[in-house]
Amino acid sequence: GQRSDQWVGAVNNMKSMWTGDGLGSHGHRAIGYAEHVVADGGLVKIYCELGIIGTSLFIFLILLIIKKSFRNLSRVVPEFTLIVSALLLSIGSDILSFELAAPVFYFAMGRAVSILTEDVGTGDIS
Repeated sequence: GQRSDQWVGAVNNMKSMWTGDGLGSHGHRAIGYAEHVVADGGLVKIYCELGIIGTSLFIFLILLIIKKSFRNLSRVVPEFTLIVSALLLSIGSDILSFELAAPVFYFAMGRAVSILTEDVGTGDIS
């Protein structure tokens, strides 16, 4: 109940639905500065901070990586597991902003892209 009240209050009071309120405007560190803070719910916080445009780009990137990873799952099992786990955890908590978890998430995304595009640059299309 508390989480959904935070989410509704933050979404209803966004300055711009399209571009959001800016990075850091709804996180834990904005307590005392912002009227509505999203303490739990990383995906909702991303939407409030980045708006429709930024969130759409973020989700498109994630879905693209997941789709390509799912096709070659045997090559990127650890990376795929980390990405999906972090996304599931970010529904209820703000894991994508934690200092220890965020670099692991973005590293896993970059590593998955690196592994999946290894053969593209060498000219080997087999």
